[in-house]
Amino acid sequence: MSSFDAPSNEYHLFIPVASTDETVAVPVDDLPDEVEDLLDVLRAEEAPLSLWIDFAKAYLAQVWAPSFWLASVSAVTVDTKLTAAWCMQGMMKQYLYILNEGTSKEVADYFQGAKFERLQIFCALAAYYTAEGRTQRDRNARADHFAKAAQLLGTARQIDYDDQLPFLGLGQLEMARVRSLRLTLSSLQCTLALPVDLKETHHYLVPQRGIHVACRATCSRQRSILQAQRRPSATAG
Repeated sequence: MSSFDAPSNEYHLFIPVASTDETVAVPVDDLPDEVEDLLDVLRAEEAPLSLWIDFAKAYLAQVWAPSFWLASVSAVTVDTKLTAAWCMQGMMKQYLYILNEGTSKEVADYFQGAKFERLQIFCALAAYYTAEGRTQRDRNARADHFAKAAQLLGTARQIDYDDQLPFLGLGQLEMARVRSLRLTLSSLQCTLALPVDLKETHHYLVPQRGIHVACRATCSRQRSILQAQRRPSATAG
């Protein structure tokens, strides 16, 4: 739900009209394809950054909404699966556009007080790159995606060092990297026919329950770094 006081329901998002008590209803099942125009309206009406996030989530929800692409199938004669894929890609594109715009310096300057919303945007974009990195077969492409995610999470931490959301993102990123290492070692074993039992590589791999261990370890490590940074240096007597 948006932070501003406006009527809402599960089918619409409401854009407040600047300097008035009026709002403009936008049905979430009929979002504009031109997301640039939508952001222009949000900027012109000085809409809160939380509303940017609401629209981004609405576009993301359309990625998996069958009603969206089923309506397209009735309009044009194409394969249903292809239509679904096209709509998924289209809605994801709008989702990412809003997130990328939300990380701009312009947004940082204008929404200085909306720290949590800005942090959410950086973490959401980092989660996308982490997930995409896990799907990349090319090692360099995978490393690039993970590096981008790490950079975004680093910026999120700078926005608010005390918020736990970036730590969760770092935990997810750490697990994705470990999974990538696991797959790489497994591929090497198959390709080179090395007589290596993957169980013997436990020094390099996180165990199956590592999904929680990695998160805890990452958060603990980050907290230790923060405490060390904040600890006043001892003055000479």
